[in-house]
Amino acid sequence: MTVVFRTALAGVVLTAAAAATAGAQGAAAAKKPQCEINTSSPFQVNGARVYLNKATATTGKADEKPQHLKSAIAALEPADKISNKLGRSWVLGQALLAWTTLPGRTGTTAVRRGDVGFTVNPGATIDLLAAADTALTYVEQNAPNCVEVVRSVRQQAWVPLINAANTAANAKQLDSAEALAKRSLEIYRDSPYAYQTLAIVAQNRNDEAGARDYYKQVVDKSVGDTTAAVRDMRKQALYNYAVLTQNSAEDATDAAKKAELNKQAIEVWRTYLKEYPGDTNAQSAMARALNAVGDTAAAAGVTTSMLADPSKYNDMQLFEAGTAAARAQRTDDAVKLFEAGLVQNPYHRDALFNLATTYFRAGKADETLRTAQRLVAIDPNNPDNWRLVAGAYQLRAADLTDAKQKKAATDSLLATMKKVGTIGARVGVTSFERGREQATLSGTIENLGAAAATYPLKVEFLDKGGSVVATSTTSVGPVAPKATQSFTVTGKGANIIGFRYAPLK
Repeated sequence: MTVVFRTALAGVVLTAAAAATAGAQGAAAAKKPQCEINTSSPFQVNGARVYLNKATATTGKADEKPQHLKSAIAALEPADKISNKLGRSWVLGQALLAWTTLPGRTGTTAVRRGDVGFTVNPGATIDLLAAADTALTYVEQNAPNCVEVVRSVRQQAWVPLINAANTAANAKQLDSAEALAKRSLEIYRDSPYAYQTLAIVAQNRNDEAGARDYYKQVVDKSVGDTTAAVRDMRKQALYNYAVLTQNSAEDATDAAKKAELNKQAIEVWRTYLKEYPGDTNAQSAMARALNAVGDTAAAAGVTTSMLADPSKYNDMQLFEAGTAAARAQRTDDAVKLFEAGLVQNPYHRDALFNLATTYFRAGKADETLRTAQRLVAIDPNNPDNWRLVAGAYQLRAADLTDAKQKKAATDSLLATMKKVGTIGARVGVTSFERGREQATLSGTIENLGAAAATYPLKVEFLDKGGSVVATSTTSVGPVAPKATQSFTVTGKGANIIGFRYAPLK
């Protein structure tokens, strides 16, 4: 069973001040080391610094700022004539990023060198973000005490890009969101925000492998960050990373790959539940992954809380755990979980089938019969369901010693098997989707007869108490002999929990 992952908007809008805590280690450093970079000499670096200050000052005319930036960069040319490489790199990196934050320039970073002030090879193209990253990386490597200061400078260019990426993602402008998020990573790679946006883009494109990889990056980049927005992001990313890994495991055809992915999913679920305990969806999913790798003891431990208080879990979680317990041959646990789920949803076809099968394997005739009869009442045109009824009579006949009672059970067995042979059409259910105001049943009808036939399928949609909320009828066919045709019917109304259909001839 594929787990549905959780979706959210691409992210929150950041301000320059908030960006100081946007990185994985953003909240960690209360005391910053002293950062000292000489920008007073030689005269070229000093002059460039003066022009940069004019360009980035809150005062001054906006139309003069580009010229100040050009003058700052021109003063730093040619590079080999300036002995203070650290100071030059520091001023140059800031000047290049200042160009990207000018009004109307978000996302536009490929320009002619001469247009931004370079006097050496002015006709060539330069990428402002890549060039700024190179300059600032040199500063980080050669002035370790300045790493936090450099980070804040990087974020001044990163914030507009990531905000624009988030806006585009929320507007479903996926190409723009992807391009902007990737551009933001060129200057700042220590924050989970860009990876979150890219994960959501991949998610919207149904690219589960890509989304999984990006959610892993969100998880890695959010370690230790205690800001509320990042904590929420990390929770969603951990959950989705686990889900997508588990889905990949279920889709894998290679046994070794399947096992490896399930083990990865288990570890992510453990991390998630350690940080966010009590999530019943996560507990249920981890139990399934544990069963998939054969660790039935650990899976049983996860389902202990379900058995202790089933009311904390929804019907699907209980049914899923019951199926896992049945596969692990924990019959008593499986029965308790199926029965607890059926209290919430008495008309769940698959759960009734699985519970009846579990009872049959345990040799419990009366319980098998009672459950199988509930099953055929809602799904009468499935021969497998009637075989369970027959199986219950077979168990009963085997257990009885009174000749008259044994004959009655045997007669019921034979009559039921005869009925199986007279079913002219098999109804197969492929999905039953419940919404707040409607439910949709999809499936197939297989013509088991020798002549083409058209089938009037009448479906009643039921609430928990068995009352009919809606009725829908569709004509399926003509269906050729031994052929199959699909159908879909929808019932409108609130609180629909199950269905039943009228028997087909």
